[in-house]
Amino acid sequence: MMTADNLKKAPTWAAGALLLLYVILAVSATTQESNTFDEAEHLTTGYLYWVHSEEKLNPGIGVLAQTWAAVPLLFDHLKFVPGAANPPANMSQWAQGYRFFYLMGNDPTKFLLQARFMIALLGAALGALVYFWSRELFGPTAGLISLLLFAFSPTMLAHGALVTADMAAALCFFAATLCFWRLTHTVSIGSLSLSILAFVGLTLAKMSAGLILPIYASILLVRILSKKPVEFHFAKLGAIKTGIAKAAAGALLLLAHGLVAIGVLRLVYRFNYFGWDVMAEIQKEVEAPGFSPWNRHGLQVLVLETLGKIKLLPDAYMEGFSHTLRLMARGGSLLGSHSTGSFWFFPVAFLVKTPISTLVLILLSLTALAIWNRNASKPSSTARYEPRCPSLYDLSPLLILGGFYSLACLTSHLNIGHRHLLPVYPVLFVFAGANAYWLLHGTRFIRAVVAVLLLGVAVESLSVRPHYLAFFNQFVGGPSHGYRYLVDSSLDWGQDLPGLGKWLDRNAPTASDTRLYLSYFGTGDPEYYGIKSLKLPSRFLADSSLPVPLQAGIYCISATSLQGALWTKVEQDLYPKVEAEVARWDATWGHPEARKSLVRQQGAPYWVRYLKVFELLQFERLCHYLGQREPDDEVGYSILIYRLSDNDIQAALGAK
Repeated sequence: MMTADNLKKAPTWAAGALLLLYVILAVSATTQESNTFDEAEHLTTGYLYWVHSEEKLNPGIGVLAQTWAAVPLLFDHLKFVPGAANPPANMSQWAQGYRFFYLMGNDPTKFLLQARFMIALLGAALGALVYFWSRELFGPTAGLISLLLFAFSPTMLAHGALVTADMAAALCFFAATLCFWRLTHTVSIGSLSLSILAFVGLTLAKMSAGLILPIYASILLVRILSKKPVEFHFAKLGAIKTGIAKAAAGALLLLAHGLVAIGVLRLVYRFNYFGWDVMAEIQKEVEAPGFSPWNRHGLQVLVLETLGKIKLLPDAYMEGFSHTLRLMARGGSLLGSHSTGSFWFFPVAFLVKTPISTLVLILLSLTALAIWNRNASKPSSTARYEPRCPSLYDLSPLLILGGFYSLACLTSHLNIGHRHLLPVYPVLFVFAGANAYWLLHGTRFIRAVVAVLLLGVAVESLSVRPHYLAFFNQFVGGPSHGYRYLVDSSLDWGQDLPGLGKWLDRNAPTASDTRLYLSYFGTGDPEYYGIKSLKLPSRFLADSSLPVPLQAGIYCISATSLQGALWTKVEQDLYPKVEAEVARWDATWGHPEARKSLVRQQGAPYWVRYLKVFELLQFERLCHYLGQREPDDEVGYSILIYRLSDNDIQAALGAK
């Protein structure tokens, strides 16, 4: 028999079920995926932090998610040979990850699944916070609406089980904002400890943690201007009501956060690390003639130089932080063109990578808030609306978090992935909880519309399962057309090698004499998944072998490789010059003395360079041709398959 007590607990039980479903959906979707681009490096760093901290580690990727994900690996006694095969300096961390995954006799499929489950738990923690904050603002029904949007969000599912810093950063940004907002109302040992814990977690999660500082400052400003006192539950301070007293209390709270964070960073960042001499470069830049601190870059450099001098933060952290800032101006593909620092990158990414049902529910929630607030303000109707409509003051921490983070994205020069919007989504999900107003007080028609939209979120999400990373909504024709809009970590992050191996087993078995060409964007090992191919240029791993001739066969090209290939007037003008020089080289085939004479005249490095440039130009020319036709097939929406004849190759290499 259902009691009143059970009815009160029903939303919490439902929330628990949704969180469990989220973990199952996120983890199970990755069981047939290879490691994404960053996972080998991140997980290797996390594992080595625990067992071989004398190895050089990447200081610029954070340590929270990495070490958390690596905990199950400590019980597997994995193999790692310290100091083996020292790789080139510019690829050290990537080569280290590749070595750990594929060259040490470990089972990457097994330990990657364990690590991804650990990250999914962080995702579930974020979902729980979304539920509780939405419930606190709008009531139990709203909490479930917000959590449903979270649990079926393709973005949250795609990154909720990947061993990267993205989910951990989203969790910590959200938790840090919530905890600090609560702390500025009630200061107790518990609230202070939780707020500091969230802040420290954020500083360990990702180098973008500094974005929380203007968020904290804005929250303090709201609290100073409000009439609500700050309640102190220790030191017998009681309630603080004046603005000056609130400001002083806020400064002390921030100081406490900062001191603890610095202490933890000094304790954690004591490992050996890859040094890129960034701090030395910064020092030279400051001392160079004409340096000015009166612009964004100059101010940034001056701050880094000052922090480096006063030694407030550990050297490893400063090296990683500085290196990360230097890499912020990286572009990606947007609508088929290269994009660096485009204002439109993240708005477009948000519009095409979010389910249409979710977008509509977000818009409906804003309307609901406006109507709810107007009706709730009427004395005659106050009793009808429970819980009360939250005021602008109640919503301010969400507006501050979402506003500052969105502004940072819009002004960023880092246009490589929709994933950088991850911290914005939980804010929007909480706001979408306001749709509870329609379910509780709307007409029958509007209640039906909201119910259909909630069902639509689940349908849109499940329709792309298990390829959540490749989700694109029907505004752009779904995931099969996604590569024409966004690539890299928004679609193709190197995850579909197992799927490609299965496709080849069905369509091009190794016994056949079909030539197989592969341009793979990722850090996985194609041969580990049974893929033996002729290697085309890749945007990551350099191949020291001579270029392969392009002939009829099956061409498997990662979407990021296809869209990243440039064929502009520069390449068009350069191509015939390089082609003519390579033809001169080819003319000596079968004539050893003539070839030796060419090498003596201009040196072996000259010809190696020309051959590699020619290979790259040919590939870019091929991609330009293929970009104008539909692929014959695809794997996971991220690897495009083309069956090309000799005539196709001739047409491609003759294309202008």
